[in-house]
Amino acid sequence: MKKALTLLLFVCILVSGASALAQQDGVQITYIENKEGGSSLRYPQLQGLPNTFVQDTINRAIFEKGGIALHEVTMTSPAQQGATGVQVSSEAYLLTKESQPAVLSLVILSEGKMPNGRLGYTATPMMFSLADGSEIPPDVLWTDKQKAQDYLDAWVEDISQKDTFTYSDLSGAAPVPLDSVMLTDTGIRVYYPLESFTQLSGRAGAFSYYFYEVAGILQTGEDSLLGTLDSWKSSQVSAETKGLIESTLAGGMLPGIPKVMRQSIREVSQQYKELTDSEAFITGERHVLEDAVFRDVSLIVPFRGEEITGILTRRISLFGLETGRTENQAVAQVLGEPETTLPLDADTAAQYAMVAGTASFYTMGEYRLMLNFDTDGILQSVYLSKESSLGEST
Repeated sequence: MKKALTLLLFVCILVSGASALAQQDGVQITYIENKEGGSSLRYPQLQGLPNTFVQDTINRAIFEKGGIALHEVTMTSPAQQGATGVQVSSEAYLLTKESQPAVLSLVILSEGKMPNGRLGYTATPMMFSLADGSEIPPDVLWTDKQKAQDYLDAWVEDISQKDTFTYSDLSGAAPVPLDSVMLTDTGIRVYYPLESFTQLSGRAGAFSYYFYEVAGILQTGEDSLLGTLDSWKSSQVSAETKGLIESTLAGGMLPGIPKVMRQSIREVSQQYKELTDSEAFITGERHVLEDAVFRDVSLIVPFRGEEITGILTRRISLFGLETGRTENQAVAQVLGEPETTLPLDADTAAQYAMVAGTASFYTMGEYRLMLNFDTDGILQSVYLSKESSLGEST
């Protein structure tokens, strides 16, 4: 039954074209999708890898470790589904080495009716080498595992004092589970078991970090896994940085943040869950979401609107231009002199949820980039908006 259902899913996807593809030189991530009653299933499989043995090994491991067969049983049984059903989603990255696919990193997220019949939430991260199909242990990421443990535990203790987490119980968030980690194209992500750290929505907690936030504990030597990946190299300022920034932001995206520009805030909030009530912003309202990738990020929606028209973040790496670290002169060296630079007094800055200092503006295709520097000239906030009149409104 399991094999027949899986084959049927593959055939349906090939016929309907319903799958989403992430392409890297012929190697593709195909998302297998199915819906039954109140349940939905979406998980990744590799396609197009020249070594089919390695490809089949990885695909089989994803299917087995992700518990896909058990979730399929729940989906095909109305009695098992119950009133809530199960929602299985996923996120995957093809990470390259010298522009060639080298690592598949992914997470399987399951929410609702678990195989044991109880309601729950699980996150199962995995990383695989495309060279031999072996699963990559998270330990290879750290210079020293105990040092990494101490650093991240101390970070959790510090961040638990911040207002953002007054809605979550972080008492069980340390020790950080270093065996439940995945690489992304901009950093790493850590997933917790539900019993250790539960968020306001009832989902298990997670933390997402840009490479620069945890660079001191990462193994990044020339012979290390991470040190050979293009994603790590692109997080350092280089001759390609300007082009990477312009092409990414002109598409309405910021590195490390899902593509939400121009989407419905209602639909995005259903997927990523709102953490707090929306707050006033100079052009409308700003929404704060619960998901780990939206830490220190606000989504901007105009007055009486629903479409997301801006993304404001106080935590980001623009391919090496980093909040809290990069000086305005360094930004100008990469992007050139800004089109406009305006002073931001405390009152004006507060309307933008920024800090007093200056705001520099650049055009990125049909979008407007606003960079907020504090009085010491350090980059503190990045705001990408489709509002062409942003600079004049200050």
